Amino acid sequence: MAGKSKAAGALEAYRREIISDGIEQRIADLSDAVAAYETNRTDRREQERALAQRQERDEDAVLAAFEGAKAAGAKPSALANIGLRPDSALAAARARTSKKGPDSTTADQPDGELPDAAQADGQSSAVDVATPVGQSA
Repeated sequence: MAGKSKAAGALEAYRREIISDGIEQRIADLSDAVAAYETNRTDRREQERALAQRQERDEDAVLAAFEGAKAAGAKPSALANIGLRPDSALAAARARTSKKGPDSTTADQPDGELPDAAQADGQSSAVDVATPVGQSA
């Protein structure tokens, strides 16, 4: 036992001779900073995953509500005019549902109608063109 403690003491003395207290403290500080960084990086990745999942749920809810409004007779161009057609959310949700299969919530567009994402550039489909008051279609 006495031999081990003497060896440990000699090793400690050698370490102090080679590595100054200033360097040792800097290494300890670096070790703490790296540990904090690694923890924060892991937390950030988990938060990013949770945020992405929440965003996907929100986009899916927007798509379902938008499709429900259209099914009830709302015109996509009118919804766009009042800020209720977030094309990026609709496109993202549609892309996910198209990957899931053909029985998704968005069916093929009727003949003569552009997909809603294509209407973002101001084009309007034949279905949602407004007829001026006093004129027949």
